[in-house]
Amino acid sequence: MKFATKLFAAGLAMLAGAAVAQPTYPGRQITIVVPFPAGGQQDIEARALADSMQRRMGQPVIVENRPGAGAAIGIGYVAKAAPDGYTVLVTGAGAALLHLVQKNLGFDNTKDIVPVSMLSNGTSLIVAPKEVGAKNWPEFMEIAKKNPGKLNYATLGVSSVSLAMEGLRNAAGNLPMTDIPYKGSAEYITAALRNDVQLILSTIGSFKQHIDAGAFVPMMQVAEKRNAAFPNVPTTKELGYGEKIRPFAWTGVFVPAGTPQPIINRIYEEVAFYVKQPESLKRAEGYYTDLVGSTPADFKNVYDADIAAWGAVAKSINLQPQ
Repeated sequence: MKFATKLFAAGLAMLAGAAVAQPTYPGRQITIVVPFPAGGQQDIEARALADSMQRRMGQPVIVENRPGAGAAIGIGYVAKAAPDGYTVLVTGAGAALLHLVQKNLGFDNTKDIVPVSMLSNGTSLIVAPKEVGAKNWPEFMEIAKKNPGKLNYATLGVSSVSLAMEGLRNAAGNLPMTDIPYKGSAEYITAALRNDVQLILSTIGSFKQHIDAGAFVPMMQVAEKRNAAFPNVPTTKELGYGEKIRPFAWTGVFVPAGTPQPIINRIYEEVAFYVKQPESLKRAEGYYTDLVGSTPADFKNVYDADIAAWGAVAKSINLQPQ
C-alpha cells in the first residue's frame, strides 16, 4: 500500500513537472498565411491583425503570402501545418467551397482547418469597365448576347469567385462569356482597368475609388440587402439570383485541425480585441466592411452553413470539380 502511494505521489510530481516545463503560448514567432498576393483587402487586414497580436503577445507575428490555385496553395499549407498555434490562416469565404471546384486538393478544406473567428464581413460588387458601355445589368446581358465569346469575366482560377460567376452566368441564361483566371483580385482589377476582362467581382472597398472615378460601373451587389454606399444598385437577390450566388464577403481566421482549444481561445481573444480598436474600426469603414470577432463556435456555424449552401449551388448548376 505504501509502495502504491509512493508511485501515485511520484506520478503527480512528474505531471506537475511537465506542466511547469510546458512553454507558455506563444513562445516564438507566429506566421499568418494569406493565400492571396500582397496588397488585397485580406492581406491588409491580416497585417493589421498581426501588428496588434505582436504588440500584445510579445512575440514576432509575420504575414506570409502564399497565393495560387484559387487560394488552395495557402490554405493547404496551413491545413498540413503543425497544430500548435504558430501557423494561422486568414482567408475568405471561398475556403468553404474549394472541394466543390477543385479535385485532388491533397487536404480536406471542410475538416483540416478549424474556424477561430470571423474577422470581418462586407458586401461584394459585380462591376463592368465603362468601356463595355453598359449602364446596368440588363444592358450588360444584351451586349454579351450580341457578342458571343467576345466578353470575359475574371476569376481566381477554380475558386469561390469562379463558382459565383458561373452561377450568375448560368442563371442569366448561359451568357456566352469566357473565364479568365488570375492569382488575386488586385491583379484582375488592374486587368479590368485595361478592359482585358469585362466583368469582375470583389468587395466594395476594392472597387469604390474606381467607381467614383468613373472607370467601373456597378452591375449588382452580392447581398440580400443594399449597402448604403450604393443605394441605387440592385442586389443579386432582387435580380432573382439569390439561389445561385450566396453572399461571401467575410474574412476569417483559421488554424490547423487538432490545435488545442486553449490556443484557439487565445487567438480568438486577440481577434476580439483587435476588432474593437478605433484604428481597426476606421480602417474597416474605409473598406465598407463590418468588423465581427465572432466566437469559434459561432464562426463554425457560419462556415458549416456555407459549406452546405454552396454545395447546393454547385449541385443545382451541375458543377464538377476540375
